[in-house]
Amino acid sequence: MVRHSGSKAFILVVLTVVLSRATLPSRVDSAPQPQDVRQKEHAKLYHYRTGKNLPQLAATGTGDIVVEAAQYPGLWGLSPGPHPSYPHPFLVDVAARADAVVVVTESSSSSLTEDQDFIFTDWRMTVEQVLKDNPSAPIGVNTQIVVTRPGGTLVISGRNVRAIETMFSSFQAGGRYLLFLYSVPTTGSYRAFNDQSFELLQTGVRKLKPGSLHIELMTRQDPQALLAEVRAAIAAGNS
Repeated sequence: MVRHSGSKAFILVVLTVVLSRATLPSRVDSAPQPQDVRQKEHAKLYHYRTGKNLPQLAATGTGDIVVEAAQYPGLWGLSPGPHPSYPHPFLVDVAARADAVVVVTESSSSSLTEDQDFIFTDWRMTVEQVLKDNPSAPIGVNTQIVVTRPGGTLVISGRNVRAIETMFSSFQAGGRYLLFLYSVPTTGSYRAFNDQSFELLQTGVRKLKPGSLHIELMTRQDPQALLAEVRAAIAAGNS
């Protein structure tokens, strides 16, 4: 069982002020003022409790600001077995719980969390494949959906401010991803989690949760083979 809501989260925080901008990404979005309705709703999803108010911090001093934090949403587990080795039990479990499972490419827009102590990003994803559809809001191939996740970069008071979720590797421009998504009903968007997000490379697969023990990818480096296993996991959950 993946417990992403209602579970106790463990958070690690590091705050750094950087004098050089060379380490920050070239794409920087200014903080929208005021935030639109969707961003206001998504800002409520993330509570990192870094103890830092980013607008206040940016208003004083000089140089770029980097905030690093890690949130551990909970433990994954299964009901008593036995469980078949294929498809992997983790894939069966998360496929059953996710509202949608898709393969997407991306573009982004960042904003502050409700507490103004971290940054989240709404990614406008182009859907390449729909492995599991959301019956409440069907997803079409070649359409766009909004996926929200923690981390991102803004310009606040003329300073680059970057928030890094150290347990959720960044999406890359032009990247291709397999995502198990959870609906955000108030906005019609979706939320992605670190342990259920995978980058599909030309010749391999990369977990976006560093060090995740849920599923071993050493033997799952063929993207097409992984997608076939995910389809089998979805079918197993429906049987």
